[in-house]
Amino acid sequence: MKNIMAVDVGFGRVKALSAERQLEFPSVVGPWREIRFNNEVAGSSFLEQLAVDYAGQKLFLGEMAYRQSKARMNMSMERFCGVEGMALMLAAVAMLGTGREITCHLVTGLPVNAYAAQKEKYKQALLGRHYIKLLGANGTPDERYISFEKVRQIYPSPRVVNDISLRYNFFVCRSQRPENRPEENMNGVHAL
Repeated sequence: MKNIMAVDVGFGRVKALSAERQLEFPSVVGPWREIRFNNEVAGSSFLEQLAVDYAGQKLFLGEMAYRQSKARMNMSMERFCGVEGMALMLAAVAMLGTGREITCHLVTGLPVNAYAAQKEKYKQALLGRHYIKLLGANGTPDERYISFEKVRQIYPSPRVVNDISLRYNFFVCRSQRPENRPEENMNGVHAL
């Protein structure tokens, strides 16, 4: 049984989809710090409290970066392979997946103006095993080991989640049952 996930780390938002879940959050990061007033995060969802420890850096992501930190958005084409882009990608996959060990086939993309120059570098950065800690509001870590067995990149990037979203019930959910696999070419997605 293949676990297929689609994640688009855009300049404005991270959009992610699996057979079981769908999520979206602002594509911004900020340095982590201890939260002084917990009432600011009390009652908010985990997605609204998103913080990670990745590559030796503790970071707030999404809404938490806006509320608790000096949020920054890197518009560089190099961002996707750097700590910021990888933290956003891995956090999305960690929230889509279940358990401490997550193994999946990933569908993703790059902006049009970065596709040719960054395609292979991004794919190689993603393939293999990664380690990230999701941090609770109090800083308590929840470790995740994420392995990408295959990475398929779709050109251009906005089509990643949209292509799969349009076929969500038809393809992603039914990809768990081979007898219902579509035969059409979905820009290589079905080949995962």
